[in-house]
Amino acid sequence: MRRFLSIVLAVVLVLAVCSPVLTARAVGFKDVAASYWAYDAITALAAKNIIVGYPDGTFKPEGKVTREEFAKMVVLAKSLALVKPAIATFSDVPTTRWSYGYVEAAVKAGFIKGIGGGKYAPAVEIKRQDMAVLLVRVLGKEAAADAIAVPGTFSNDEAKVSSYALKPLSFAVRPSAQLLVWDAQRNINPLLSGTRADCALGVYRIVNPPVSTASITVALQQNPDTLFYPTLSSMAASGMVMAGVGDGLVGQTPTGALYPSMAMEVPTVANGLWKINETAKTMIVTYRLRKGIKWSDGTPVTSHDFAFAQTMRKNTDINLAGSRFVDDMVDHIDDSDPYKVVVFWKDLYPLANWGMEIDPAHILEPIFNKEPKDINSCSFNQKPIQAGPYMVDAWEQNGYVRLKANPNYWGGQALAQTVTFRIIPDSTVILSHFIAGDVDVAAPGMAVESANQAQILQKQASDRYTVTFIPSIYWEHITVNFAKSQAGQDYRVRQALQYALDRDELNRKVFQSSRTIIDSWASPGSPQFNSSLGNYPYDLEKAKQLLLDAGWTLDASGRRLDKNGKPVTFEISSTTSPVRAQQFPVIQADWAKLGIETTFKPISSTKFFGDILPAGEYDMGLFAWGGNPADEGSAYGLYTTKSITWINGQEGQNYSGISDPELDRAREVTANTLDTATRNKAFRDAQVVTHKLLPEIYLLRYTSIKVESKKIHGFDYPLDSGNIAYTWNISYWWRK
Repeated sequence: MRRFLSIVLAVVLVLAVCSPVLTARAVGFKDVAASYWAYDAITALAAKNIIVGYPDGTFKPEGKVTREEFAKMVVLAKSLALVKPAIATFSDVPTTRWSYGYVEAAVKAGFIKGIGGGKYAPAVEIKRQDMAVLLVRVLGKEAAADAIAVPGTFSNDEAKVSSYALKPLSFAVRPSAQLLVWDAQRNINPLLSGTRADCALGVYRIVNPPVSTASITVALQQNPDTLFYPTLSSMAASGMVMAGVGDGLVGQTPTGALYPSMAMEVPTVANGLWKINETAKTMIVTYRLRKGIKWSDGTPVTSHDFAFAQTMRKNTDINLAGSRFVDDMVDHIDDSDPYKVVVFWKDLYPLANWGMEIDPAHILEPIFNKEPKDINSCSFNQKPIQAGPYMVDAWEQNGYVRLKANPNYWGGQALAQTVTFRIIPDSTVILSHFIAGDVDVAAPGMAVESANQAQILQKQASDRYTVTFIPSIYWEHITVNFAKSQAGQDYRVRQALQYALDRDELNRKVFQSSRTIIDSWASPGSPQFNSSLGNYPYDLEKAKQLLLDAGWTLDASGRRLDKNGKPVTFEISSTTSPVRAQQFPVIQADWAKLGIETTFKPISSTKFFGDILPAGEYDMGLFAWGGNPADEGSAYGLYTTKSITWINGQEGQNYSGISDPELDRAREVTANTLDTATRNKAFRDAQVVTHKLLPEIYLLRYTSIKVESKKIHGFDYPLDSGNIAYTWNISYWWRK
């Protein structure tokens, strides 16, 4: 305790001396909002009087710090005695300069070495890469940084990093350090000056570094159908688990920023790695693979793993999750150079530089070559080998999936030694586990499902958990099977069913009005959203008239008959989620007012998503899905003819079976057009078609509820994002 207090006092002094007009402030600063990236570090240090602000109550987090000011911060933070030798080490830091004793103390400790020529440049603003070098030395991790076999900053400006700073900066952004953060475009900005916020984070990490954590437990409602994600699974539960297990050429933040991971850089036209032939409508995209990356079993990763994955995905014997629409645009991959992935496209694709799927050829290729169909049921589905920060340790069906840190991960050891996803279907039971303290985290939309449950948790355990409501890209709906459902006969029938749903009542009864009503799959405010569309308010009389217009009449008993005179009965299939069971009576009562009988068929999530939906063995399906926030147009793949699952060997996600030339045209434009404005127009045009034809009856857009233990740190999850993105940086999570 005594040593900690000495550090606290030291840092208070350093910031006060660096800015003579600073004044202590017991609470937060008016120019540091809760959403500010360094908010936690700044407020934590301010609460202990470690940092101070200006007289007007501001902190000025973007203000710059000089090299001598930062040296003094480090000296005081480490409680080093001032050193004042008779002869100065640096000619530009003479014995008369105010920072002399601090600079010399940092020199003696081995923290600073100058800029060459016997100079230190004390009044020059310190560059971020030099901050990294200094902080790594202060932490005593210089040897660990030097030992990095595969350096990488996971940033788009890695090429700007000076050679002397590459390994220290690579270490600085790893889970065990977290000394610097990236900007919104995923740049690390090595040559920019460090700010007061940057320095606050660095000092905070010296006082309070991330620590290795034994275990973290995440609540999950659904059992994954397979862990071979995304090749054989599109379930959110599978993606949630596997987000930290896999790695790729290119990564993507939840806000849509691309950044290099396995690849040295993201291919662009500007850097010459994305070559486009507009006349021939062909492209060549090249990824330079980092040398030294290994699969979790220690086998080297090469370009052949990408080429094999593409060959496997194109084989129709593989039960591919999603469509082969994009895969079919790839002509071939040249893997002649083991560290260069050269992708030849036979059509223009605007997202061609998002990376390519990868699977371990040394494990799967022998199985594939013997019998491709065996890939669908091989043991790889239960315990896949990947190249990310975690590896699958054990999977007990309907019980848990346990991950363990991958010792061969090139990007740095994950902080939690194990992460256990506990599969608990009933959200009420999950709530009880939270109150008991048995679970650390509930991923948004995957565990705590109602505002009422969240309120209970806030009331009973607010001292231990943070509960946050987040606008989500996921929308809930009832998909109509055009091939089997009576509602698939006429779009006016589906419109009637939409008008007959009192979604305000559904929202109020089941979700305490915490969700929002939607009439389109696109997120409002996005460039792709068509704001000119009308809505479907609750209008029972209009619903009845639409049914009559479609030839659906009532018999003497008030029962609805279709145009063939057959009594109308709908069966809604869904998962065994208690919330689905709560929603059904509201839907059933609303449609009963139309003279329609509705029944409910709950099915295990594994069977529902793995068998029932792809095979089209249902009348109506109640579930939710969401598109990539960086490319909402990807949702059009749900409605194209090529994506009808039961027509295309269970490929794709067009579970309704809708086939419309305008939707197909829109998807072709979105997939084969490089011009953003043209693509966005096609997105909006397609919304007009889906708004009229209603392949799905819209219910509510999720307001996801995330629950996090106040002891767990390192989350990076923005607003308006998907569930899978929640665990995208799980290797950075740690317990304080």
